[in-house]
Parts: sequence; structure tokens; C-alpha cells
Amino acid sequence: MKDIDKKWLEKWETVKEKTGKIYSEEYRQRFETKNVIFKIERSPIDKNKLMLTINQQPISEWFKEQWEKLQQHLRNSVQKEQKSRGYRM
Repeated sequence: MKDIDKKWLEKWETVKEKTGKIYSEEYRQRFETKNVIFKIERSPIDKNKLMLTINQQPISEWFKEQWEKLQQHLRNSVQKEQKSRGYRM
């Protein structure tokens, strides 16, 4: 690896704890982050590639997990709303 790449990686390997929102192009959705840890790491599959992780999880997996949580929350909200629609005859 080039010296420049090594210096850049060393600079960004430091852990960044953040709270805010990040956007996923794949899911076209903003997801809230509360005290998550962002880190750039080497890919376990290809040591020459870098990957962004959130709480030690590849960002693509993290987005998928957040999307599934959102979908589950929406399904539960719809079910609760349907149950509370007045009297049944």
C-alpha cells in the first residue's frame, strides 16, 4: 500500500461517535443515529479494500437492519390502528 494511503487510513481509522441522521440511496430513507460508532476498516474479504462500519457492522448491513426495523414498526402501527376502529358488529 502506498505511504499516502497508509497515512490517510491511520487518520480515519480513529473511532468517530456520532448522533444525527444519515441517508441511504438504496432505501431512499434517512435513518437516525444515536451514539453510533463510525469507523473505516479493511475489508475482511479483500485486505486492499476499505469499508465503512457502524457499530462494527458493515454500513450496508446496518442500513438493511434499520430498514427492517422501520418496516416492522410500520406494520405494528397499522395493525394497532385497525384494531382500534370502533365496534364490530
